[in-house]
Amino acid sequence: MVPLYRMLVICLALLMVSPSGFAAPVSGDGLHVLFVVADPYAANVGVWSTQLERLGYEVVFCGVQDVVTAYDPAGQSLPADLRVDEVCDVSGFDALFVASQPVDPGSIGYVARDLRSSPAAIDVVRRADEEGLAMYVGASAFGLLLDAGVVSGRTVLSHSALVDACREAGGFCSPSRSIDLPLRDAHLVTGTSWFAFPVETVEAVGRALDDVQTAPQTQRNLTDYVPEFSLSSVDLGLAGACATALGGERADLAASICPLAVGAAVAGTTLSGPTGSPDAVVVRLDETGEPTWVRALGGPGRDYAQAVCAAPDGGCAFAGYTTSVGQGAEDGLVVSLSGGGSVRWVKTLGGAGTDMLFGICAADGGVVVCGTSEIPGAGALALWVAKLDWEGNEIWATRIEGGRSARGLSVSADAEGVAVVGWQTLAVGGSDGLLVRFDQDGAAISSTPVGWTTNNVLEDVVKNADGWLAVGHSASPNREAEATTFVAFDNDGTKRWARRFERSGRYDFGLGAVALDNGGILSCGSGSGLHPGTADALLVVCDGQGKLTSRMHVGRPEPTERVESVCAFEDGLIMVGQTELEPGQAPDMLIVRFDSAAIP
Repeated sequence: MVPLYRMLVICLALLMVSPSGFAAPVSGDGLHVLFVVADPYAANVGVWSTQLERLGYEVVFCGVQDVVTAYDPAGQSLPADLRVDEVCDVSGFDALFVASQPVDPGSIGYVARDLRSSPAAIDVVRRADEEGLAMYVGASAFGLLLDAGVVSGRTVLSHSALVDACREAGGFCSPSRSIDLPLRDAHLVTGTSWFAFPVETVEAVGRALDDVQTAPQTQRNLTDYVPEFSLSSVDLGLAGACATALGGERADLAASICPLAVGAAVAGTTLSGPTGSPDAVVVRLDETGEPTWVRALGGPGRDYAQAVCAAPDGGCAFAGYTTSVGQGAEDGLVVSLSGGGSVRWVKTLGGAGTDMLFGICAADGGVVVCGTSEIPGAGALALWVAKLDWEGNEIWATRIEGGRSARGLSVSADAEGVAVVGWQTLAVGGSDGLLVRFDQDGAAISSTPVGWTTNNVLEDVVKNADGWLAVGHSASPNREAEATTFVAFDNDGTKRWARRFERSGRYDFGLGAVALDNGGILSCGSGSGLHPGTADALLVVCDGQGKLTSRMHVGRPEPTERVESVCAFEDGLIMVGQTELEPGQAPDMLIVRFDSAAIP
């Protein structure tokens, strides 16, 4: 993908600042999403914006008023970055999201009334379509597409109560169901606003961005380079903890960390490269947690490093996905680096559709990777696991189907084989967390679903003496919050216990895990109010029986701090994620080292 960035003029273009103090996006300044929010707004706003930010998008909240109230009475009001009547030009943004509160068919006329009665909001949607922005409009807010007159000739998923109106407007319409993946027609994505496909929706917008690029990808290749990063200290006010930020001019995000024989390797994404599109990046840390080298790898498309593991010779390997090379919409990407940071080999996996990798671990004679893979002709995604040797040759690959979408997010190995965690969607909508065990030859030997509510995800898995420990998150029963969750499994995959810890009206995402010597588990992730701008890193600890023993917020009052991954060392922990040096500034990689005494 080549940059789409153009100048945004918000009223006073020369000042580049709106009356509310919002700094307008600048050409070449990253990936920007204009997120138009109805009043009241619902929990899907927090889930989508978190996923967008994890991929390096800057989210700009926009409402009819300066403050948007929460659908959940226990939730917090959301300060808008700007009002819709302040958006004089949308061309500096790359994507538009429109979201509203949940709705029953009989009350569709009351949904998003503030947006639908605002000529400015309707005009923003119309201009975004004219400019070719990647657009997502949820089913509950579909009436805004009708008001903007942009449905004719489009193949879309509409709210069931608006299907007739959609067809009268010239659209090729089907009712949106909670079991249907988002539907993309060129740069327009439609589908359920429910929790069924929060990640798939964001990924569909990424593919829409690929379709509306301003120039074709004439060269499909990957080039490695050394990005221009600087290191800054971050005062988190924690005794026994040292935090630093590492990054360049635009968004830089750490997704995974693994220990090496000496020091550690960090994998993530940088938008600070020469094209401004996402590139994979790896950072080598010494035994004190200081960076010793940084290496990036990218091409004309979107290239992400999602997970990293150690190689036997002191190097490392990372897994992710790419649109710069390969055969399909996305291809799985596995790259091996030497201990000095040079690229040894690059391997792409997948077919003509969507194939993405999110987890990697060293196993007997090579690496095992996991992710999701499109099933040809089925309109569905399968959980995908593959093994490669240390030369990059594929040994075996397995796909496990589950509903309309299934994916593996993390993989861990033992002497018997590997365990993969992730999720699978259900026939009635929503998803269950999932642990699947495979033997050394790639055959699935057990599958254990875990679910409390409508949406359940397991993000990371680690091994201990008693079996497997997994961490993730689940929606609250009323779908207006997200809770950190823990699950313990026996060695054979049988669930021993499962716990979820919810804070009313809050989003708590368990993303990374480390097993503790006492049999417990520590989870890192993000804990936030309903405004993602108040997100903190969140550490939650359970003992071996699933009892909550501590919860610690790590962060400063205003900037965003979010952690994705954690690993243990002899004298403490290192966790990595993202931080804003100043509120609203493009995020940098966050690296936090805890001494043993500071571990909660």
